[in-house]
Amino acid sequence: MPRLALALAISMATISFSCAATVTVLYDESTNPVALSTNNMAPTDLGVLASGLNRVTGNLESALSVGNVDVFKFDVPTGFQLDGVFVFDYGYPNTPPVGEGAAFLAINDAAIFPYDAFDLDFNTNPFLDETQFLGGSTFGSSDAPTLDILPRIGNVAGRKFTGPLAAGTYTVYIQQTGPENFYSLDFQSTSLTAVPEPAHASLAILAMATIAVKRRRTKRCLTN
Repeated sequence: MPRLALALAISMATISFSCAATVTVLYDESTNPVALSTNNMAPTDLGVLASGLNRVTGNLESALSVGNVDVFKFDVPTGFQLDGVFVFDYGYPNTPPVGEGAAFLAINDAAIFPYDAFDLDFNTNPFLDETQFLGGSTFGSSDAPTLDILPRIGNVAGRKFTGPLAAGTYTVYIQQTGPENFYSLDFQSTSLTAVPEPAHASLAILAMATIAVKRRRTKRCLTN
């Protein structure tokens, strides 16, 4: 029994250590002197996603303002996939709105986004063609912290998609629909050939240790 307890303690310590995911800061508007682009045809290039979580923190002005849009692009490298978009934080620097002042986030599998803030109006633009971009959905404070909105992005607007996004270039378009806000998003890039996570490995070790102890105890009972 003491051996089982020791194995459990070691396993849980390994799990706790491994659950701290690696976060790479791709962009933080609070410390970067250059603001994210507001031009859908010339998004800010944030480079190649690192393995793990890639954080983008920005600020959007109120709806209908010039700065109510952020547009950036990144590359998912060969051998990796984009399998999560987590809302790490979302809030308002001033008085929060009554209800949810959500922002709209869209993803396009190209180096541009086909619509600007004036054309991307689902209610008034009869020429808006959702097949021109991959997917999109609103997000807000109710999604923070750490809700994965990638499934929703793939299911609400655009051409729509299911599952992780393969290697390639992606443009993210974020437009505020309410008052000025700030956001932090974690884009998760995962290797297609990744070895099992340490947490998974430790669980396997724990299971084997438990089985071994049970077999040993059973053998002792049979020989007594």
